[in-house]
Amino acid sequence: GGILESFNGGYSWEYLDKRLPIKAKENLRCFFLRVSPFDKNLIFGSIEADDKIKTNLFSKDAGKSWKKMNLKDNLDSGSIMLFTEDLIYLGSSTGNLFISKDSGENWEKLKFNIEGLVK
Repeated sequence: GGILESFNGGYSWEYLDKRLPIKAKENLRCFFLRVSPFDKNLIFGSIEADDKIKTNLFSKDAGKSWKKMNLKDNLDSGSIMLFTEDLIYLGSSTGNLFISKDSGENWEKLKFNIEGLVK
């Protein structure tokens, strides 16, 4: 197991694991991965290591370094991320909605009345 990346269109691959802010002894699984269409250096992901704890991560330098996200909800295949030039919207699979105004450094939970929107 592990997460691999390529910087030459898939001609060669290398393990990403050694640059992550967590250490896995054996398997590392990726549950979520998104790249901003406005900034190819901005990448978001969620991984699970040996201890079965998911960690949300992001990179602002195309994967050369990674930081843990300041977000309590776990990202997974049911999560949705919408990018604009200035904002990032995130919908988690738990139904929570978030917004980031600083390229993913900080996340604010959006609050609204869903019943009022669907009437």
